[in-house]
Amino acid sequence: MKLHTCMVIVGLWCGALLLSGADVPADNPYAPAYAAMARLSEADRKALAERKPLSAEAAPVVGDVRRALSAGGQAKSVDWGINYEAGSEMSFPFITGIRNFPRLVFLAAGKPAAGEVVDLSLDVFALARHAGRENMLITWMVERVLEQQATAWVEKKLFGVVAG
Repeated sequence: MKLHTCMVIVGLWCGALLLSGADVPADNPYAPAYAAMARLSEADRKALAERKPLSAEAAPVVGDVRRALSAGGQAKSVDWGINYEAGSEMSFPFITGIRNFPRLVFLAAGKPAAGEVVDLSLDVFALARHAGRENMLITWMVERVLEQQATAWVEKKLFGVVAG
């Protein structure tokens, strides 16, 4: 078995464990996105990891994630459930699966109208801002990754620029 294939399989297995967002508070507007991502089939997880088209069965998941991104985009702030009293044992349960939210909706968007490109990218920029609000290095890095995903998608969809 090729090393790449093994890495994808291990990544999918770990992703299945970590995408649930079980530690994210229920009142967090992004909580439904974690629950939705956990419903993706193994084949769609693999397609997402490889940035390939998703099956038709993924449509309800895409819709749920898109609605969660939209709700989060309207929120001024969100509670990620971080226990600061844990000190060096502090965990960031929201970090692991968060990059897959924009990946999923961007991949499923196809050829959206310009207004949808703007709306969706603004929701992802809000997600990035919410993720980075904890002022920790890891959350700052996730914020940058999400911003880069949204920027590259806007450039591709509105201006035809493909990042190298």
